[in-house]
Amino acid sequence: MAAKADKEKRFMDVLSQFDGVVRRVCFMYAGPEYLFDDLYQETMANLWRSLDTFRGDSGLSTWIYRVTVNTCISWIRTNRRHAGHADLDEAVQLVAGDDADDRAFMRTMYRLIS
Repeated sequence: MAAKADKEKRFMDVLSQFDGVVRRVCFMYAGPEYLFDDLYQETMANLWRSLDTFRGDSGLSTWIYRVTVNTCISWIRTNRRHAGHADLDEAVQLVAGDDADDRAFMRTMYRLIS
């Protein structure tokens, strides 16, 4: 029981220190809003599962970044739809609309760039 409590404390410490990095990387890979939540949750689960395997060969921030990027890439390969021109049409509509949400616009632009 003490080992689990120790792992929970280490995980919360890591999360409090590096949550912003994880969120930014997930945001860059995510599509629509609901995909970010799914991707972030999958990344958190992978970080939790692999926390005990961190050997310290690299910096903790480097390790977290790699786990996050690898999770995002794997998740997208499995779950992402390939919309083709629909993404371009969506971007044009967002640019043309007066009430376009900046966050949605930026998400679309990042998705088109990637």
